[in-house]
Parts: sequence; C-alpha cells; structure tokens
Amino acid sequence: MESKKILVVDPDQLSRFIVKHSLSSGFHVTTLSSAQEATAFIKCQSAAILLINVTLVQHMDCIDLLHQLISISPPATFRAFATTSYITKDRIQRLLVSGFEGVLLKPITLSKVEYALSPDCVAGGTSSTARRNVITEIRKTDHPVNNN
Repeated sequence: MESKKILVVDPDQLSRFIVKHSLSSGFHVTTLSSAQEATAFIKCQSAAILLINVTLVQHMDCIDLLHQLISISPPATFRAFATTSYITKDRIQRLLVSGFEGVLLKPITLSKVEYALSPDCVAGGTSSTARRNVITEIRKTDHPVNNN
C-alpha cells in the first residue's frame, strides 16, 4: 500500500524538521516554507493531506493559501488542517468556516494526524461540525491526565 502524501507548509525550519521526523513512519512528507512554494508544488504534484501553519509570512495567511490551493486543485483531492501552537476559539471558527477540517496543536505527532484523519474524530454528524473537537480530543489523547 502506498503511503499517503502530506504537504506541510510552515515558515519555521525547526517545526518543519520536527513534523517530517514525526510523520515519516506513516506518511510520505514534503515540507515547504512558504505559500509560494506550496502553490508551485500543488500545480505539479498532489498531496492527500495539507498541514498549513496558521501564521505564514510573505503576505499571505493560511486561509488565503487554502483558497488559492483549492482554486488549483479541487478540495475533494485533499484534506486540509491548520497547525499552530496557540489559537483562540474565534480563530478556530474562522478557519473551519474557511475550509479547514480542523486545527492541530503543535507539536504535530503521528498519533494526532492519524486521529484527525480517523472516523473517531468526527464528533458531530453534520459536515459543518464534523471535526470541531480536534484540539480538545487530541490534547487528551496525546497528553493523558495522571490521576495519581
């Protein structure tokens, strides 16, 4: 079975290194540093999953980039998730309305991505609420509470 291709767009070199290292056992990972690189990549190649950092530099935010990528490649060809270290509830809502399936808190791990892609992650029932609990559920999964 061919591994799924993930495109990671993050301006921070260390973050790209960590994500590639964390996900390479389960996915074929390509990391890019800018919206311009991501646009050029999608014009020539495909990716099943996009992980786009909320804060991009060089005059384009993650929502603009997602819309640009959708105009190049139909959204049915990939699933998009925003990544960040910190985010407000209002920003989460804007990202979800803009087309992201969910928001993954850094550090990005294999278990977080697998969970976000799994049917277990769907908490709602309608497409508009499908992956809104990703942050809370993933935090609980990756960082279990020690009750001792």
